Amino acid sequence: DPLDGTNWRLVSVTGYEEVVARLSPDLLPTLAFAAGGFVFTTGCNDPSGYYVVDGDSLITTGVMMHLVNCSGEIGEDGMALEQALADASGTFTTYTLTGDELRIGYADGELVWRRMPDEMGAADPLDGTQWQLVSMSGLDDTLMLLSDDQLPTLSFQEGGFRFDTGCN
Repeated sequence: DPLDGTNWRLVSVTGYEEVVARLSPDLLPTLAFAAGGFVFTTGCNDPSGYYVVDGDSLITTGVMMHLVNCSGEIGEDGMALEQALADASGTFTTYTLTGDELRIGYADGELVWRRMPDEMGAADPLDGTQWQLVSMSGLDDTLMLLSDDQLPTLSFQEGGFRFDTGCN
């Protein structure tokens, strides 16, 4: 897997070129791939999921994201870009690597990334994170009935994970 262990900084997103141009460099999202997982570091909700590379195809599953309003921290532009990345990540189709550039095709366009120095990225971007399940095919109606403290959680710690439903 040529993406495993790589870290990238956003250069452009189809339809969001002006938003990316307005953001200060320290607010530009990053993307890390490790052990079949990916995570966008956006400064707030950090969308993530799992991926598989098959030739030039990039297939994603289990895309998830916190749902916190962080417009005070990353601004409205940052929030819009974060949502665009989360939406795009569920529809990735292809990727190409050319030198220090990664291009990811998705249903509505293309994401362009620039490789980051290895020392800037985390070895495991999911380590130490916890996520709430807010959507699951076939269970969305059931999940909507649960309060926030009843939603199942998924935690990653030291190379392992724990799925907690509050019961078994």
